[in-house]
Amino acid sequence: MSEQTDRFLAYVETLLERFSSTGDLIAEQSVSPEKVNRALAEYKDVLDELAKEYQKIKIEHATVELEFEMWYDDRFEEARAAVMDLYKETKTIKPAVKEYDTWARTHNKSEYKDFKEKLIVLDAQSQFLIRQRETLWKQESILVTIAANMRGEMRALGIDRRGGDWRDMKGQKVEPTPDAPRERSRT
Repeated sequence: MSEQTDRFLAYVETLLERFSSTGDLIAEQSVSPEKVNRALAEYKDVLDELAKEYQKIKIEHATVELEFEMWYDDRFEEARAAVMDLYKETKTIKPAVKEYDTWARTHNKSEYKDFKEKLIVLDAQSQFLIRQRETLWKQESILVTIAANMRGEMRALGIDRRGGDWRDMKGQKVEPTPDAPRERSRT
């Protein structure tokens, strides 16, 4: 793998680690209301982080693209001068623009390749962030559905959470799910 590919993979792993806690709801085959509420509360922060990261990558891409264009313009002018020197003896034959382009690329392969690899990685990072944002949008609708289902189930079972303990609608204390935090009653 190239250095650029390694850089991209490291970027992806770092980003996934940063946001994995928000998507990690299920532990021991159950999802508590606290976890769903936490995920819903963190949703906007994660979306904002993704948006910031996306804009950072887009600016970096535009900067590298501008540097490449400026660098390539200089190489193209050098190539034009060199190719024109080859044709100075003939007055009737003029070189095609493609010849300048080919000369510029073949005489600057290493730098050209480096610029193109940077742009490819930045494009990949940008596309990755777009896919993550789309996934997060889908995750939001899943979280909202889970939260609505939990509220419906709790109402159907007559369970309410007031005063730090799980209580049924008659005020009687009931046992929470195994992953729900146990707090002392304030009543």
